[in-house]
Parts: sequence; structure tokens; C-alpha cells
Amino acid sequence: MTTFMHNGVTAHRGEPVHYPENTLPGFAAGALCGADWVETDVHLTKDGVAVLCHDTTTGRTADANLVIAESTLKELRELDFSHSYRTAHNLDAAVCPRTVIPTLEEALQMILWTKKARFSIQLKADGIAEEVARVVRRADAVEWTGFNEGTLQRLIDIRKFLPETYVFYDVGKKDVPVEDYIDVCRTNGFQELVMHHQYVTAEKCAKIRAAGVLPGAWNIGDAEKMRQLLDMGVFRIYADAPLVMLDVVKEREKR
Repeated sequence: MTTFMHNGVTAHRGEPVHYPENTLPGFAAGALCGADWVETDVHLTKDGVAVLCHDTTTGRTADANLVIAESTLKELRELDFSHSYRTAHNLDAAVCPRTVIPTLEEALQMILWTKKARFSIQLKADGIAEEVARVVRRADAVEWTGFNEGTLQRLIDIRKFLPETYVFYDVGKKDVPVEDYIDVCRTNGFQELVMHHQYVTAEKCAKIRAAGVLPGAWNIGDAEKMRQLLDMGVFRIYADAPLVMLDVVKEREKR
């Protein structure tokens, strides 16, 4: 059985400070930087291919706007997914070359090649769990994958096909009694409960830990906020700046 890192640092959408989000270079950087998980988002194309992009459309990150579910992989591969990052950082193509939308299969192959971090996948649509699970099993990557999601039914769906998978239950931007979320985790065997950072308290973290679940927060890029959350008892942070988070973790280890 593989022994995995367990430091509470999730590289959110790869390593988006230095690379375009949800691209193979970004995933590689996230996996190699020292994070224990790399997070991504999965959709199915019109021709049934699992691809990785946060939004349902491509316009925010690529150089044209297509609806992923209404486009073929061939059509999506014609777009440059480095476009917005390159423009925002005033870079040229030599420094920030063109990237294409990655398939889940390609990203899993990269994760298995690095043998560092595991891959945390968010299902971005209903009804895609069976195909996503098929890709994970075909890649022989079951132990290297987990799922993070705020829609409970999607987590239940993926557990039908990957009953052994690691689950992060992402809870949203409203202050629901934490006991309700804890009950969901305990009933379904979810390992981690990840709250929106706005609603994290030390009391909630203590209750989550007492239930045998690990508390987390999403999505943070600021070092001081990371320190505050860790002081409240958070274990995991979905880090928009994973290198910053890793430095904060190292600081605490020296105390």
C-alpha cells in the first residue's frame, strides 16, 4: 500500500500563481511543489471525454468562449488555455506558451508519473460520475484520486462507482450548523469537511475533529489568513498560492 504525504496543503487548480490554472504545467508544478493534493474540476465534452476546466465555458481562461458540454474535444483543443494568464501577467508566448485543455486521463498519467501528490477532482455536472470513475479505474489511479464537492448527491454518485475513494465535503457560502455537516460526513464516511473560510471558527474545528473528521477551508492565497485558519484548528487549506501555504506550514513546524 502506498504511503502518501499528509500535510494539509491542496494546490487549488494546480499552481495558479506561476502557471495557467487547470493545465498540465500547472498540475505538474502543484504536484512537485510539496502539496499533498492537487485540485481540479471535471466536465464531459459533447463527445463524452472527461476534460479539466473550472467553468462550464472557456471564455474566462481561453482565447474563445465555448460551452464545454456542447463542444467536442477537437473543438476545445483548438483554444489556447494560457491566453488569459499570459494577458494578465503581460507575458509573451516564449515565457508562457500555448496550452490546451487537458483530459482527465492525461492529468492522471502525469500524477502517476510524479508519484508525489494525489489528485482531488470536483465533478462540475450531474450524471458524469460513472464516466469519470471509468477513466480513473482505466488509469489504475484509484488510490491516487479523491473527490471534493459541495453537491452531496454528486459525492454519493461517485461513491457508487468508487466506493473506496477519499472524499472532501466542501460546504458553501452560508453558515449552516456545523453539526449538520458533521452528520453528513459520518453517515457517508467522508474524511474531510472543508468550509468556506468566512465561516471557520475554532469551535467548529474542534467539533469536526472530535467527530473523527479533518477540518479544512477554501480558497486562500494570503499567508496571514492561512496562519489565522491554522490557529483556529484547520488542517487543510485549498491554497490558491500553494508555495505560500507550504512556507506557512514550515513556519509552524519550527515552533
